Amino acid sequence: DGSDHALLLGVTIPLASRDLVEGATAEARARSLQVDDRARASRIALEADFYALYQDLNHVYTELQIMDREVLPQIQQALEQTRCAYERGRYGYVEWLAVQRELLEARRTKLDALARLHQYRIEIERLTGTALGAEQ
Repeated sequence: DGSDHALLLGVTIPLASRDLVEGATAEARARSLQVDDRARASRIALEADFYALYQDLNHVYTELQIMDREVLPQIQQALEQTRCAYERGRYGYVEWLAVQRELLEARRTKLDALARLHQYRIEIERLTGTALGAEQ
């Protein structure tokens, strides 16, 4: 009889082809290498920061040693000699005051150096995540 109707429908679903899988794999490898490169760059930057801070710390430490061993004792000795000369009338008050100011300025310089030393230590400890020993 001719009263039957039929409908034919077709759907094509592509399965993962080899080209798509290889492309995704290559992209994943490239991203992995990019992450590795960024991590390496970050590590190098941190090491450079650490090295610079450590050099600054050593410089300030040396500066403090020189202040304690040489500069401050010499200025203190000059102050005593100037005081004695002032008491004997060989120097005026202005000369004695100048040496006192020099001693105060040297002590202020030492305090500034101590503050920088502690700042560098804090930064190094922050970068490394460990506390520095008391020897520095």
